[in-house]
Amino acid sequence: MDSNYTELASEASSDRDIVILAVEDDEDNQLLLEHAITMFGWKYIFATDAVTAISLAKEQQPDLILLDIVLPQISGLQIAMMLKSNKRTRDIPLIAVTGLAKKPEQLLFAAGFDDYIYKPYNLIDLQQAIASNLNHADYCEIT
Repeated sequence: MDSNYTELASEASSDRDIVILAVEDDEDNQLLLEHAITMFGWKYIFATDAVTAISLAKEQQPDLILLDIVLPQISGLQIAMMLKSNKRTRDIPLIAVTGLAKKPEQLLFAAGFDDYIYKPYNLIDLQQAIASNLNHADYCEIT
């Protein structure tokens, strides 16, 4: 494993109480997110659909939600709007994770997303997006 990732993971290990909810229907992407998030020292929970995502967000109150845009039945955009309109979940930072070519920023931000990252992403970009939205900028420094 790259020493940069090892250093970043050890720096993040003091924040084990941080919970990241990943909403992703693709099993390979779920595994990648689980590996990365736990490597960074954060707790990982996941959902594959809108009903589970909204339920987990309300019950678990994660510190941040990574939300795929293309999901079965209800899109990530619609889920974002539902989460932002609910008083229990409206303050949870949302990061759009999308493989769609050039999803307009205005549409993502209008739906309630705080940030976005395009697939494929590298682990450093993923960590920086998460950390900056958690206000943990010290995790973003790469040595």
